[in-house]
Amino acid sequence: RTQTFAQFSWRWNDVSTYATPGTSIVAIVGMQGRVFLSKNMGVTWTGPRPVTTKTLISIQLVDEQFGSAVGEGGVMLRTLNQGTSWAVTGEGVTSVTLRGVQWSSRFVAYAVGDAGRMFFTQNAGDNWNRIESDCQNSRDSINDVLVLPNLNSVWTIDDAGRICKSPTLNNGHFEWQLQYEANKPLRSLSSLGVWIPRAAGAEGLLVSYVG
Repeated sequence: RTQTFAQFSWRWNDVSTYATPGTSIVAIVGMQGRVFLSKNMGVTWTGPRPVTTKTLISIQLVDEQFGSAVGEGGVMLRTLNQGTSWAVTGEGVTSVTLRGVQWSSRFVAYAVGDAGRMFFTQNAGDNWNRIESDCQNSRDSINDVLVLPNLNSVWTIDDAGRICKSPTLNNGHFEWQLQYEANKPLRSLSSLGVWIPRAAGAEGLLVSYVG
């Protein structure tokens, strides 16, 4: 069944859930830097409260304490206490809007955004480095990123409908290859289990990797 918890006059952009037998956290981010948080899988909520003046577009809860969010103007935030407080990380790395963030561990992550920009960190977000790729075009926004550790790969999608893949970080080196081109914008990446990436986009387009 479904239940409406609350309705607001601003837009929500992303939701992330982290659940174990002892921990159930849900975080939603959206316009004006607002975060809506539940620590009991949606039974009760705190907020929404602004943690930045910038619109937040993507969030991931990595474990029972650690989470990260990115958004407008290159803002990067992280929490070390289940979303109770948030701090800026990667300040000054970029001014373009970031549209996706994905962590493969508490230390390694990838962030993507407008103008074909991609970044990675190996120290929990203290420092971020630019990723260069011939697969994406600097005119197009990279809208999402997905890490599949079991396939040792990182995947991206963009406004031109390109799906690109590279082996995960190897001493700072990536080898990007075009996997599919839809010729219409792709917006969201997810995985079926731990092996199969899937993308969704404009005009109801759904794409699934078949190997």
